[in-house]
Amino acid sequence: MKRNVVKIFAIIIILIAVSGTTCFAANKKIVLDPGHGGYDSGASNTAKGLVERDINLKIATYLKDYLSEYAGIDVVMTHNGFPSGTLDLKDRTTIAKDNNADLLLCLHCNSSVSGNITGAEAYVTANTCLPKYNAECTKIADLILNNLNKLGIQNRGTKIKYSGDSADIYSDGTRGDYYGIIRYAMNGVNDDSKNNIQAGEGVSTVLIEHCFVNGGDEKFLDSDEDIKKLAKADCDAIVAYYGLRLKNQYVSSVKINNNDIKIVKGKSEKLTATVLPDTAINKKVKWSSNNANVAKVDENGNVTAVGVGDAIITATTDEGGFTATCMVTVTGLELEKKEFYILEGEKFKIDYEPQDLQLEYQVENNDIISIDSENTVSGLKEGSTKVKVNVKGDKFLSEEITVNVYKLKDNQKLQLKNLNENNFKLTKIKEKTSLKDFQKNIDISDDFEIKIDNGNKEFITTNSIVSVIEKKSHKIVKQYTCFIYGDINEDGKITAADYVLIKNHIMETNRLKNSYLNVADVSRDNKVTTKDYILIKNHIMNGSELPVE
Repeated sequence: MKRNVVKIFAIIIILIAVSGTTCFAANKKIVLDPGHGGYDSGASNTAKGLVERDINLKIATYLKDYLSEYAGIDVVMTHNGFPSGTLDLKDRTTIAKDNNADLLLCLHCNSSVSGNITGAEAYVTANTCLPKYNAECTKIADLILNNLNKLGIQNRGTKIKYSGDSADIYSDGTRGDYYGIIRYAMNGVNDDSKNNIQAGEGVSTVLIEHCFVNGGDEKFLDSDEDIKKLAKADCDAIVAYYGLRLKNQYVSSVKINNNDIKIVKGKSEKLTATVLPDTAINKKVKWSSNNANVAKVDENGNVTAVGVGDAIITATTDEGGFTATCMVTVTGLELEKKEFYILEGEKFKIDYEPQDLQLEYQVENNDIISIDSENTVSGLKEGSTKVKVNVKGDKFLSEEITVNVYKLKDNQKLQLKNLNENNFKLTKIKEKTSLKDFQKNIDISDDFEIKIDNGNKEFITTNSIVSVIEKKSHKIVKQYTCFIYGDINEDGKITAADYVLIKNHIMETNRLKNSYLNVADVSRDNKVTTKDYILIKNHIMNGSELPVE
């Protein structure tokens, strides 16, 4: 191999040092140096039209293309070819040093005067102060030579060659290498100071002479397809040494076959996770549920509905931690109340979700209540009875309720004033209503008392439980639930916290359910929309009135 010693213009260095790009964070940086270039043609075979400069550049270009298919590696070329001048060896090694190269791979072809020599050989530094120099570079070189040998190219071995100049000394006192590209990579390009190679400042360098441009090796160089095989041999060796994997063997994402399912309590459904791309090697995923009280999931993606509500099932890839989710809505027989207190002669309707279920009842004592086909309960006689509530055709969906019937005596009174009652729900209540003021709206006789369970809050709140109790027997005569439209967070006031809950519901980050949907429906149009959000916001900011009924 002939050494380049002519200095190129500094501006050319900037223009021709081109870095490869990859969509992966590179763990290894490799600098490829196509030997010679410009007017320095290197070895040639005029009869066959073979020029080393052009062959070296082709090998480097194909090698970079091959390596770009692998993850965890970044490739930089010292140049992409140039029409004139040449590139000094010091400038080539500077590019490798500035890029913190893990490997500087110098790509060459050989020549001989006689034209009778064949084969490939490699050169590495003789320095052994750290394994990354002679020992590891020898491993890389041997891998490349072995791959070239599989193509039919004789393996001439990995070699070292000392400098003939006794002044070429490394920082550890050992003799420098003959080839300038190796020596500068180890020692640095500044004549006044040297790399501290003991501290690892030298760049690991392998110089490959792929074969001879003259003699019996021309057949390995006389077509682009043959030159590609040389580059592939280099690539396979680098891949083997660093343990690289193709990008398409790494996980890039995961998807679930269904991202929103509805399932009945007690039933199961299978979710399937697909790890992409199809060529990814590690296809393992871990399944999890954010609400195991609603839906459980096993290691195979089998989802079991255990409670009514919502749960998010997540598949997380073992490699890369990519996730995909499925919203699971568990439906079933969900009763709004499970214990009722009514007066003899009154009626109420059993509220439940989902409303398209057909219910059937088993009443423990038919003398106390009756239930018709419209789910309406009538209080027939004072007493208490349990009722088994079943869903037709589904043994998993069953609940039990208790109905307590009280008969007013002739001297007893229980009347509501300025309040509306609908199926035990009390409405027409303004925000910030004190407990004392609220009780003025319930007219009762002296043998009754009122008990309010609102979590010891200052005001009557949404979902405050109001019980009218007979003092003597301590029986609950009647029980109500309070509804204040807009008071979604149950503090008895309409604040920003309430419209945030509506906003989260609309954006589906936290869905409202059951009675909270009714309370959030401030506009009373049977749906929760931005209209309700705006009504509350205007109420807070401008003092506009909210409907209380």
